[in-house]
Amino acid sequence: MNFREATTSDTRVMSRIQREALLERAEGRYSPDQLRHMVAAESDREIVPEKRVSSEENRYVIVEDEGNPVGYGGISIGEGILLATFVEPSVADQGIGSRIVRHLHDIARDEGHENLRTYASLNAVEFYRKLGYTEVERTTVGEEGGPDIPSVLMKAPL
Repeated sequence: MNFREATTSDTRVMSRIQREALLERAEGRYSPDQLRHMVAAESDREIVPEKRVSSEENRYVIVEDEGNPVGYGGISIGEGILLATFVEPSVADQGIGSRIVRHLHDIARDEGHENLRTYASLNAVEFYRKLGYTEVERTTVGEEGGPDIPSVLMKAPL
């Protein structure tokens, strides 16, 4: 497994990984309407917009196994927020997600952060707890025109 910086040409594979991971892991935690919105089903909306990956504020990484992308993660350097951690369902529970988070923690630490926050999906709360994150508050996230998506704001020291 190796890490590389994500580029805008990776957004399709990142979106596919995110979509498959959510469909596999989040079903039953969200209503069908919420889950449809989260995976951008029946929509032209990008799950991982190119402008987010190309932003100087953000850092995204791809983890590859024998040259094939199997996961990705990202952080907002300016805001100190872990934006995403997603792994292909076929290789889930093999420590790849934890490696992604630790790699992003290293980047954040190098940028001067002492802690990171994340808005964890309901299915990912235990994953983040195992990595040292604690619950700050239960909240919702979403965008205009879409349903409110329950989330848990979490924080971890670096």
